Amino acid sequence: MACSDKAEHKKWGTGTIVSVKGEGENQELDIAFPNEGIKRLVAKFAPITKV
Repeated sequence: MACSDKAEHKKWGTGTIVSVKGEGENQELDIAFPNEGIKRLVAKFAPITKV
């Protein structure tokens, strides 16, 4: 995943990736969700899919 990609989270809905750190499963993603603000998630644990 990369900055500006859209991601769907099971609880928070669709958000926009604003920052990516690391590579592969260990990526840390900062995702801006419209009603939840910015959340930092680890890709391998997060219930997200690329939209």
